Amino acid sequence: MGSFDAEKARSRKGVKGVYSLPATSTSAAAVAVVAEHYWQARKGLAEVTIEWESGANAAHDSDDQRKRYFDLLFDGDARSYDSQGDVDSALAASARPVTGDYFVPYIAHAAMEPINCTAVIRNGTHCQVWVGNQAPTLVRWFAAKAAGLDSDNVIVNTPYLGGGFGRRVEVDVVMQAVMLAKQLPDTPVQLIWSREEDTRHDVYRPMAAARFNAALDSKGAIDGWHNRIVGQSCMAGITGRLMPAAHRTS
Repeated sequence: MGSFDAEKARSRKGVKGVYSLPATSTSAAAVAVVAEHYWQARKGLAEVTIEWESGANAAHDSDDQRKRYFDLLFDGDARSYDSQGDVDSALAASARPVTGDYFVPYIAHAAMEPINCTAVIRNGTHCQVWVGNQAPTLVRWFAAKAAGLDSDNVIVNTPYLGGGFGRRVEVDVVMQAVMLAKQLPDTPVQLIWSREEDTRHDVYRPMAAARFNAALDSKGAIDGWHNRIVGQSCMAGITGRLMPAAHRTS
């Protein structure tokens, strides 16, 4: 994020302040508007003028990546996960060869409950958070990091959540909520992402492409089957963001 002008938002009724949240390894830079009620905060945020920096992935194009994925289905190095028998011979001798190409794009989780977290830091020594999550230990670690406290001084409350699907393993909203609470000592703050923000800044399900080649006999039974897949690793992404010590690049 470059700079922002919040003068108009600060003058709106109910707005208590406008705060800058720095980027971290797990969350993007952001501007947060604190108000008495959510709608006041949302309307105030709409009046903040922000100059965004494009970032390293500004030129990323999903259509270009889709084309590259299908190119890789025909060519490129691949890792073999399992191989049994002579599939090439079975495919060559097939009475009914069948080929199918499949593709799924990046897709937002779109959980029923929008991303949110409530946090408070009391006396500068203890932090407490309330957040629907799938990994309380990770929440505790990263809340402590954002608060500048030892994890023994962080309490995590895990209520029911309106959909997880892996999205609530992430701690981006936790980091942002705790960083905001640090600027408002002894004040419980609920940080809520709008549905638009939730969709725009989701950790998307990876894109993937696959080709299936099957050899069927005259009765339709499978004599051979070859499957080639191109995609990203969900686990590599998660460990890279949340558990770098356990991260593997290959």
